[in-house]
Amino acid sequence: MALNPIVIVKPDAEKPYAYKESERTSYPSVSFTAAELPEIKNWYVGEEYSLILKVRQTGSRLVDTNITEGGIIKADFEILAVSPRSTVSTPKE
Repeated sequence: MALNPIVIVKPDAEKPYAYKESERTSYPSVSFTAAELPEIKNWYVGEEYSLILKVRQTGSRLVDTNITEGGIIKADFEILAVSPRSTVSTPKE
C-alpha cells in the first residue's frame, strides 16, 4: 500500500496565499456558523470555495510506528481565524 504524501507549504512573504495541492484523496472536515464566516450565507452546497485559515499547532504525535518510512505523525491545530479567498494562486512547478 503506497502512502500519499502530505504537502506542507509555509506562507511566503511574496506569495502568502499560494498553495500546492497534494496527492491526498481526503482531508478533515470543518464546520463554521454564519457568525464565524458570514459569506456562507451566499454560498451554495456542492460549489467549491477557498478559505484562508490561521491556525496554531497544539499537538503532534506519532500514531503508527509500523510504517517503514518512520511512522505517521498526526498534528492538532486550533483555528484562530478564517476568511474567504476568492482566488488562490497555485505556484508553478
